[in-house]
Amino acid sequence: MMNRRSRITFFQQCLITSLLLFLSLPALAAIIAGNPKGTITLVEFFDYQCPHCHVMANVINRLIVNNPDLRVIYRIVPVINPNSKWQAQMVLAACNQTACEPFHQALMSLPINITLNQVINMASAMGLNIKQLQEDAQSPSVMFQIKQNITAFNAMHNAGVPVLLLGRTSATRPQFHLLGEIPESVLQQDIDQLK
Repeated sequence: MMNRRSRITFFQQCLITSLLLFLSLPALAAIIAGNPKGTITLVEFFDYQCPHCHVMANVINRLIVNNPDLRVIYRIVPVINPNSKWQAQMVLAACNQTACEPFHQALMSLPINITLNQVINMASAMGLNIKQLQEDAQSPSVMFQIKQNITAFNAMHNAGVPVLLLGRTSATRPQFHLLGEIPESVLQQDIDQLK
């Protein structure tokens, strides 16, 4: 299990400062969860094909429940394999039907090896317009959103996902840069430090 936690160096602070400003905005390429006006922001870069990201989904959901002042910004970066990309496209397309966060949560609760047909059946069970979902998944807007996330992810020079940035929402930079599966107790301790 990968687990690395570090204080951000001065060089990383300079690099991430502009990213945090970009990432903290409720942009098209993000899924917002928790308290949209929370005083603490957790940004997660993740891939639906990443087993560590699936573990972190449960951790982050518990943190949201236990911290009413926490805003979570999910940034999908489909970097693992071709399945990553179509899954990211489907989730971002679901945003056009106001089902972004529920669709994300549903997909994170399923096995990594889920097929496109299974995702379509899931979307249908959620009441989404499948034809519209498939059209939106191929749209230039969705492709741009994915490119936007990958560009931000690559700018941080990380080797893999998940990557978490944690800081006060009002700050000009995140206070913590965390890589891999991070225990809930460690994240809660970092959140408590920011309160």
